[in-house]
Amino acid sequence: MSTSFWNISKRQVYTLPVLIALSFLVSGSVIAFAFDSSAGRRDHRSYSALENAGVIDLRAGKYGRSEEELKRALPQEEKAFGQNDPRLIPILNELGWLYTEVGRTNDARTFLNKAIIINGGKNKAQEADTLDRIARSYLVHGNTDKASDPARNALNIRQEVLQVGDLKIAESLNTVATLSLLKNDLRDAEQSANNALAICDETGQSAQAEKARSLDLLAKISIEKSLPRQAKPQAVDALSIRKNLFGNNHPLTAESWLLYGDVNMQMKSAHMAEDAYKNAELITQSYAETKPELRILSLYSLAGALGSQGKLPDGEPYLEQAEPLYRALKEKDPARAESLRSAYLQALVQNHVWPKAIDLWATSFFEHVGGGPSSMARSYVSACTKRAKDMQVGSGNELTEVMIWAAIPIIIIYFGMFGSAFRREPKIAKSGDQSGGQGSASGTYWTAYPESPHGALPPEGAPDPRTTQAREKAQQAANARLSQTRLQALNARMSQTRLPAIEDPNKPKEK
Repeated sequence: MSTSFWNISKRQVYTLPVLIALSFLVSGSVIAFAFDSSAGRRDHRSYSALENAGVIDLRAGKYGRSEEELKRALPQEEKAFGQNDPRLIPILNELGWLYTEVGRTNDARTFLNKAIIINGGKNKAQEADTLDRIARSYLVHGNTDKASDPARNALNIRQEVLQVGDLKIAESLNTVATLSLLKNDLRDAEQSANNALAICDETGQSAQAEKARSLDLLAKISIEKSLPRQAKPQAVDALSIRKNLFGNNHPLTAESWLLYGDVNMQMKSAHMAEDAYKNAELITQSYAETKPELRILSLYSLAGALGSQGKLPDGEPYLEQAEPLYRALKEKDPARAESLRSAYLQALVQNHVWPKAIDLWATSFFEHVGGGPSSMARSYVSACTKRAKDMQVGSGNELTEVMIWAAIPIIIIYFGMFGSAFRREPKIAKSGDQSGGQGSASGTYWTAYPESPHGALPPEGAPDPRTTQAREKAQQAANARLSQTRLQALNARMSQTRLPAIEDPNKPKEK
């Protein structure tokens, strides 16, 4: 019995290490699985937080940080979901918009096109988001032909799948309004922007950024129509909203300052335009690399406002800062750079700053009539080159108005002193004229008054003495003939009666 017990115990002793090893294996697998699951949760929180931070920094204009965060989040999401998962579309859209904002449109369209391919028409709302960003990437360069289809398709999809009054519909309406503005279809642009503004007013506080965009577009349309008094409150409201939302150092705030300066330029208030352009120039100092077009335009605008006031030396430093940025942009995007430069040239010429216009550019740049491709450059050119319809006719800048008012009393004094020189000289009587009087255009000849030794013309409205005398004599002769006729008729009637003739009492009686 003891031997059998010893044998069983011996077998258990041999199997015990095997059991212990198996238990460790199972425990390790469970622990590893738990760690993997925990790591997966941490990764999810990591890329989700990175994506959110990237979106926030993008809205705040912190483009460098936004790019870093979004590009770190994208490979983690591709690893978690797969490279063709529809859940990648939002971050692809954000990356596309980021690169549009900084001018890297080729990179932008790479991500946006990938989003379209992954979607494949499955999610209409997300497809519309991507199409709207594609349209805006073309509009940045003024390419209205390529922007037209995606912009209008995005609007149609959103109106179809979203509820009435959704904020994304307002976003598409503003994109279509920008498209129409660049195509110079002001009626359609104004209607679309007004519709977007109505949606933003109904949506509430969260729609303030899109509301500012609508007001910005309406102000630009008013400038195109040469109505700066109508544009001014719209530009002021857009500027106020953007300052409250984004602060005083944001590119959208700089755009609103530029627009406010354009309004004042069209109102011929160059001094106020100068102040607005200076605020824009201070903001764009931080965005010289990421948004060179905005920086160049702010420098050109400020130099143009100074030049229109005759302060050419004051504008020189700003032009010197613009030149290297212009050359860099020309190497990257020559058509865009040429349009910006020609916009500034046109503004100089319209403000009669001939020395600066001749020194800087040749007449070949005039082929870009109408300004740059962006709505900002177009607004700048319209403000500098068109006369305001809602301003008084003949009003100019401050110096011109002072000169006009100073010239008025001089003109009055001149006409008061020398006005007699403009009166018509009397005609000299020809030989053979009656009474040697002065001839008139009517053929009546005036005689000189006896009290006037120089034979001057009678005062205006004075009667002709000869005509008066002739008229009196004719009246007397007519009265005499009438009396004679009446007497003859009376005697004829009396001769037909048998009454005794009436004797003349003065006749002597016969004896």
